[in-house]
Amino acid sequence: MFKQILALVSLSPNAGPDLAVLDAVRTLAAPLPGVPGGRVYLLHVQERPRSLFGRQGAPVQSGSPERLDEAARALSHEGVEVVVVHREGRLTEEVERIVHEEEVDLVVVGRPERGWGDHGLRVVRLSDAPVLVMPEGARLSRGAAVIGMDFSANALRAYNRLRTFFAAVRPVAVVDPAGEQTDADALRQEVTATWHEKAGVAASAILVVESTHPAEALLKASESADLLAVGSRGLTPLAAVLLGSTAEKLGARCPNPLLVYREAGTRRGLFSSLIGAS
Repeated sequence: MFKQILALVSLSPNAGPDLAVLDAVRTLAAPLPGVPGGRVYLLHVQERPRSLFGRQGAPVQSGSPERLDEAARALSHEGVEVVVVHREGRLTEEVERIVHEEEVDLVVVGRPERGWGDHGLRVVRLSDAPVLVMPEGARLSRGAAVIGMDFSANALRAYNRLRTFFAAVRPVAVVDPAGEQTDADALRQEVTATWHEKAGVAASAILVVESTHPAEALLKASESADLLAVGSRGLTPLAAVLLGSTAEKLGARCPNPLLVYREAGTRRGLFSSLIGAS
């Protein structure tokens, strides 16, 4: 499903998120009979915090890079091509550089059990590639996926890519019952017709859920799924603070792997987001 994968490894004393990331990479990149495996970039960045005046301080000590080599050897033994990248600097800058230089089509980041860390949240907001969030203790399998369907280009692309990997993919549309359309049956028919128009009559049946809280509705709809996916146009940090982000809310709470699907060049700032929402 993805051929160029960038996996973020924290090297923190709590190895839980790293284990979830490496397990997902193994599932996604390992070669299958007749199908070559993907290339994986294992990235660890020793952060150099910046002061208010833009100066960089000393790098924060965050673990031994020997664990990167151990992880690379384990993946290599399974036929995965691995490139180890150990840098000092700013995480988001290094992620952006590798995504563009190596044409990465998936970034994998771990999420500690306690919720978002600064690194994961920044990557989900700012990455110009799809991001797979792996909660600590989660496993990625090829069973069933649920995708939040808002009919955006990224959501439709995500649906088509997921169908090449998962045995079943269920689209879910969350509609506001307090919106202009008050007839629930007519609203479901309208959404279903739009879905068949966009995805084709052979596509999976779409589930229409009425809710004023999209994140809550998608979490409930994906309780028994192996992965939850959402299309995302991406938000700059300022836009995310002012407008909010369903993807961020899901990423902080979803117990299953979460795919935030965004293709290169589709990240949006505050002005374009406001225009699009008007």
